[in-house]
Formats: sequence, structure tokens, C-alpha cells
Amino acid sequence: IRKTFGTDIKVKELFEQPTIKQLSRLIQKRDKQNYPVISKARKQSYYQASSAQKRMFALWETDKDSIVYNLPIMIELNGKLDVKKAESVLQDIIGRHEALRTSFDIVNGDVVQIIHDTWELEFDYQKLPSDGIRPYVKQFIRPFHLDKAPLIRAGLITYEDRNLLLLDVHHIAADGVSVGIIRKEFNALYAGHKLKQPPLQYKDYSEWQVSSGTKEALKEQEEYWLKRLSGDLPILNLQTDYERPRVKSFEGSRVSFTADERLTSSLKSVAKETGTTLYMVLLAVYNIMLSKYSGQQDVIIGTAESGRSDTELENTVGMFVNTCILYTSDAAAEEDEGDPGRGGQR
Repeated sequence: IRKTFGTDIKVKELFEQPTIKQLSRLIQKRDKQNYPVISKARKQSYYQASSAQKRMFALWETDKDSIVYNLPIMIELNGKLDVKKAESVLQDIIGRHEALRTSFDIVNGDVVQIIHDTWELEFDYQKLPSDGIRPYVKQFIRPFHLDKAPLIRAGLITYEDRNLLLLDVHHIAADGVSVGIIRKEFNALYAGHKLKQPPLQYKDYSEWQVSSGTKEALKEQEEYWLKRLSGDLPILNLQTDYERPRVKSFEGSRVSFTADERLTSSLKSVAKETGTTLYMVLLAVYNIMLSKYSGQQDVIIGTAESGRSDTELENTVGMFVNTCILYTSDAAAEEDEGDPGRGGQR
């Protein structure tokens, strides 16, 4: 038992916890160092911003007219349209999730978040011809002012026999998982269902993140990565069609494709045979492709992970996502043989 859970749990106590949830709480109670316990933050006039929010705020300050970190969401409304109900549901969602009604300021040199109990949602309803949709969407997605809440706006358009709800949210208030939460909650509330309140709000997470215990753990992680990324790092040498501009631009296009059933089935079979995940298989393929194109053995890839360290944050809207470094190198793999959960990949 001790070897499995990494903590001192007696057999009797194990069988007194008949569900996984109860057992999880027991483990958290006994081993708070390894399993984070996030408590509700006490009420304050403002709260500390999380590390992810600070990154977003810094990027916003460098270019306040940018829409790079806007998260557009589209939801098609089927059946008879009720415009007032759609707006009311959005107000309920903003009320449920404090991150959407949060503004940001600088206090004593630190970025802080201010949660508003009252707000005014920008909501617009238009009936448009088919050729008017693209111009409407183009003007709908525009810069946010992070010192003004809410950091979400809404537009509802009717064209032909379709109704489309457009939402624009700033990335400092939401991430990819949050987009799924907003979609799910809107559809449920618009259909008349009742929803439980999320057990934790984003401020509970951000205050936990800056607590002394968490800072100590983060310091250890910082030391690891400073050591891992010390020295000369490989720069991917890919030939491009055009010279990279001196000033970074986010202009570009996307190439989309769909993997057919045969390829998907083969990929899943490889994952099953190797005891890995589909993500790991695709990552390996991507590494091989970059290695062949560049002629390099060492490749560094940046990827995102959800950052939701507590199950009670699963239904909380906010900016949790964290960027991780995946360093693929023969040398890194050899160094990490004693610690397979960190650093380089084979």
C-alpha cells in the first residue's frame, strides 16, 4: 500500500473508503506535499494573478491592439430562437465563473486581478444576409482592454434559417478546456437544465499558486529546468520558402486534413502495442519528421498541458494551460534513464 500510494495508509483505512473519490481525499489528507489541496480563498479587494495570467498581461502590454490571444467561440442554436434567453444564459455563465468578470491592474509592481460583482455584457443581435456574415465576424473580433470587465463579448446572428451565437473571450480569462466548458454550460442552460456551481473559482487556484508551500515546489522545478536547459541548445534548422521577417508577424494560413479510418486504426494499434498513448505516437512521428527535414538529432518541441492539478478545477473557467518543453535527444535520454518521468525522450 505504501509503495503504491507513496504515503502511510493502513489496510483498514483503505477498505473504509469504498469509492475512488473518498480514497483520493484520504491520500490528499495524508500526503499534502505530493497531492495539491486547493482551498477557497478569503474575500479580498483584489487577488494575486497566476503565472499564466502574468504572461498574458505582459504580452498584452507589448501590443494592446493585438487580437492574437482572442478566443472566438461559435455555437449554433437549433429550434426556435429566444434572443432574451440566450443573453440571460450568458449572464448566468459569467455569474458562475469569476474569471470572465475579472479585470487586471498593477498594485505595488505586481499584476493583480479584480473580480466584479456587477458587469455589463456587450451583446448584439443582427439579422444578416449570407454575404454579410464574414464582414460581421471580422469586426466582431477586436482587441480587449484587460482593465475592463467582463473579458467576453457576444453576438447573435440570424441568416437564412440558421442562428449562430458568436463569443469572443480573451485568453487571460479562459483556455481551451474553458471553451468546452462554456459550450457545454450554454447548451445545458439554454435547454432549461440546472447546473451545480463549480466547487472552486479561478482566484482559489491563483492564490494557492502563490502560497509559500507551492512556491517551494515551483522553486525545485525551476532549478531542474534551468539545469536541463543549460548550455548550448539546438535551434531547428528548417529551410523556409521566405526569409523570416525581423518583426514577428502572426499572419498565415492553415492546412487542414482528416486522417482516414485505416490510418487512425493503425496509429491506435501502435499505441496499444507499445503501451503508450496516441499523443506519444504522433509526437514521435513529428520528431522524426523534423529530424529528417533538419538533419538534426536533437529537437526541442513546445507543447501545452491543461495545468488543472485538482479534479475540482475540471469545470472551472480560467487560464490554466501551461507550456512544456519536450527535449528529444539521445544524450537527454541517457541522462534521464534514472528518472524516466522528466526531460528528454528516447
